[in-house]
Amino acid sequence: MGKLWTRCRGSWPFRRVRREQVVVSLLAIAAIAAARCNQHTSTTTSGNAPASWSVAERAGTLDLLGVDMIDASRGWTVGDIDPRGIGGAVFHTTDGGRHWAPLVGRTEVSTSVHFVDPKIGWIAGYAGRIDRTEDGGVSWRPERPERGREVFNSIWAIDDRRAWAVGVNGLGVRTIDGGATWTSMSLGAPRDFWSVRFASAERGWAVGDAGAIAITKDGGATWTAAQSGTDRTLYGVAFATGEIVVAVGEGGTILRSEGGTAWAPIKSPVSAALYSVAARDRTIWAVGARGTTIGSQDAGVSWKEVARLADEKLTGVALADPRHGIAVGRKGYVQVLQ
Repeated sequence: MGKLWTRCRGSWPFRRVRREQVVVSLLAIAAIAAARCNQHTSTTTSGNAPASWSVAERAGTLDLLGVDMIDASRGWTVGDIDPRGIGGAVFHTTDGGRHWAPLVGRTEVSTSVHFVDPKIGWIAGYAGRIDRTEDGGVSWRPERPERGREVFNSIWAIDDRRAWAVGVNGLGVRTIDGGATWTSMSLGAPRDFWSVRFASAERGWAVGDAGAIAITKDGGATWTAAQSGTDRTLYGVAFATGEIVVAVGEGGTILRSEGGTAWAPIKSPVSAALYSVAARDRTIWAVGARGTTIGSQDAGVSWKEVARLADEKLTGVALADPRHGIAVGRKGYVQVLQ
C-alpha cells in the first residue's frame, strides 16, 4: 500500500489559485485519487483471493478411498471394487479433477495411491497387495503378491526407488529398490495404522488407532512411539513447511508438531471425524464425515471450516500446491480446490 499511496499522491497537480479554490480542489482531487487507489487495491485483493472448493464430475459410482496429484492438472484416485466383478475403481484426471477417465481396474480394493512423477506410481490395498505403474497408470504390475487378510491403508514414496506402506495390526513394509523387494517394518504396536508420510528419505510418521504415532529417523528401519496425548484414532498425517507435521482424526481431532516429535492439540472448528489431511507450504486442508472440509493458512496453527458442498463422506484429499487440490469420497464424489 505504501507504493500505491506514493504513486497516487505524486500525481496530484498543483497551481497558483485562491486559497478557497486550493482547498476545494485538493479535496476533490484527493477523493478521486483515493478512489483510484482503492479500486486498484480491490483488484489486487481479488486477484489474490483464496482458492475455493467446488463440486466436480463424479469419478464413477464406487466409493473412493485415496487420491493423489502430481501437479495442478494431473491426478489419480482409487477405491472399492465393483460387486459385479468388473474391476476396482482407478481413475485419472488431466484437468485438476473436474473430469475423470477410468484406467485398468484392480481385482482388490485399493485404499491408497501415490505418484512420484507423471509416470511412476504405486497402489496399495486389500490382501496386502502393492502394484506399480511406469506409464501413468495405463498398466499396473503386481510387486507384492496377495497375502490373505492383510490390508494396507496407506502408501507413500519419495522417489522411484523408496516407498513405504502401513496397514492393519501393525502391518508395515518398505522398499529401497523400486519394489523389487519389500522388507517388513516393526511399527512398535499391533494397532491399525491409517496413514504414513515421509518428508525425506530418513524422516517419516505413521498414525493410527488409539492415538498411535510412530516416528522413524532412519528410513523406516526402526520406529519409535511418540506421546500423542490422545486415545482417539488418528486417520491422517501430513507435513507442511519446515518442520511442521499435522495429524487429524476422530471427533475433529487435530494435533500439531514442530519437529515431528512432541505433539500438541489444536483447537478444531468441527467435531466430525477427519479422515485425511494434505499440506503444501503453509496451506493445509483436512476432510471427513458428511462433507466436512476445514483449512489452515498458517501451517496448522488455526483452522476454519468452509461450507459443506454435499452430505458425502470424504475419505481422501491431495494438494498439488496451495491453490489446487482434490478431495474424494463416497460413490465417486469429487470436489476440487481451484
